[in-house]
Amino acid sequence: MKTFTLLLLIALVAGCISQAAERPALVQKLNVTPAEEQMLSGNKTPSSDGAQQANGTAAAPAVKEFDITAKSSVYNPDTITVNKGDTVRIRLTSIDVTHGFVLGAYGINAQINPGETTLVEFNATEQGTFPFMCNVYCGTGHSGMKGLLIVQ
Repeated sequence: MKTFTLLLLIALVAGCISQAAERPALVQKLNVTPAEEQMLSGNKTPSSDGAQQANGTAAAPAVKEFDITAKSSVYNPDTITVNKGDTVRIRLTSIDVTHGFVLGAYGINAQINPGETTLVEFNATEQGTFPFMCNVYCGTGHSGMKGLLIVQ
């Protein structure tokens, strides 16, 4: 039984390592001053501009940037909308305790520490509605800390 458990554990770890190596998303921590953070958010793209342009044609892929704040077991905003093909950049900050940000459909698993900014970047290759959630216990409301990525 011990041998089986050990083999199962080794297979699980090997699978996690290979998935992490193939992950297409960029997750990095940024240590920025408030002035630098203001400069980063100065080029923000609106969070929802529709899937079509005024002339009815599909919108060209763009870079969509979002600032998401984690606090007291909620994300703000908790829903973001992009178009298929867009590059999505999310700046994550926590203003209370350590939180997590998991967007399984895109292989993203990030930790959000208070006082730091975590940058997540990926290409929205699949159309649909995808949940994201906290995976670091952050208090009594942790299980309800969820949000949605909508790719049109």
